[in-house]
Amino acid sequence: MRRSVLFALAAAAALALPAVAWGHAGLVRTVLSDYWRLRSRIGLTRYGEAAMIGKLAAAGFAATRAGANIGHNPARMTFLARPV
Repeated sequence: MRRSVLFALAAAAALALPAVAWGHAGLVRTVLSDYWRLRSRIGLTRYGEAAMIGKLAAAGFAATRAGANIGHNPARMTFLARPV
């Protein structure tokens, strides 16, 4: 069974239980907050890979998705973009 990178780092530092408790508390706070309404109100948007590459192309960049994300969250995407 694979552990997340953050959990592995926490376990290595003997912080596994607080890390799990903190992670769940953060999820609960997000669910109970007006986070999603606030995101919409201030204009934060989530893009899929094709949509982001399209946005970059419209701005004059040739873009590809990087093989790995910068950071610990594999659900996020990193793009490599160069001006055309």
